[in-house]
Amino acid sequence: AEEVWCKMISETMATFSDKLLFAIQKDESVYDSFFRICREGLPNDADERYQWLRSNGYVARDEADINVYVAKVAYRHAPKFKWLYEKLFRKYPHIFQNELDLVVWGCGCGLDLLALYDRALKENNPQLWLSVRSVTLIDISEVALKRAKEIAEVLFPVAKERIKTFNCNF
Repeated sequence: AEEVWCKMISETMATFSDKLLFAIQKDESVYDSFFRICREGLPNDADERYQWLRSNGYVARDEADINVYVAKVAYRHAPKFKWLYEKLFRKYPHIFQNELDLVVWGCGCGLDLLALYDRALKENNPQLWLSVRSVTLIDISEVALKRAKEIAEVLFPVAKERIKTFNCNF
């Protein structure tokens, strides 16, 4: 019953940011929530879009492409992010106790931001959202940058006025 209620609420929410905020309030993994939100938003031509993305360096053209990319590929990135942030928090725990500026080169649609946030919660460091004072996002896809910026605004509201995006063809 709770799953049906959550799906109903999720479907009635107008924006992606609303859906992500709802997931945070439910205390679920934001990475997993994003994966679920994208799966629910898959277009009818998902398979054709995925083939196009594979042939074109996974550069998203629109939000439907982001949903396809996340639904078809995001689970492959999860172990890498888990390993990276686990090592980072273990080796440099003091870094995440102070103010910091995030720079994400090749940010895509923001999967790494979600994984970082999830790891901070596992490390009992939920105040990370307060210590991130600025975020710089760099990617080749304008639409992916837009989505990554939305994610950064939800996860790091203190940095909201200092979130910058740069479209760059590597």
